Amino acid sequence: MRASHEIKQRQKKFINEKLQPLERIEYEGNYYHDFFRSLPFVALKQLLDRMSLSLNQKTVLVAGCGVGTDIHYLSKHYTGVEFIVCDLSEEAVKICIKNWPTARGYVEDIERLTFADESFDFVF
Repeated sequence: MRASHEIKQRQKKFINEKLQPLERIEYEGNYYHDFFRSLPFVALKQLLDRMSLSLNQKTVLVAGCGVGTDIHYLSKHYTGVEFIVCDLSEEAVKICIKNWPTARGYVEDIERLTFADESFDFVF
């Protein structure tokens, strides 16, 4: 347990230091993001379509939100989504909210979330 806490603290420190100088994130514009990074979201859309499910007008928690890349790609396929984001890093949450001002952000350990059961339609 102690080792896990120390690892998370180092992870949080590392992320906060790397993200602090960032103001705005460019989610696309290079081969990696334009092609490879988008593939899981295309696959997710196809899977949900086959199951007759949609994120449109739903509440979605993005746990471990980072700087909002997942919201960027999910928003390409779905509209009216209420995004709630959380991350261990306060800086990551700040940047995510700066880039996605309609999202609600929380600093949370995704292994110990404090949200009540049934708070979201989907968790990503």
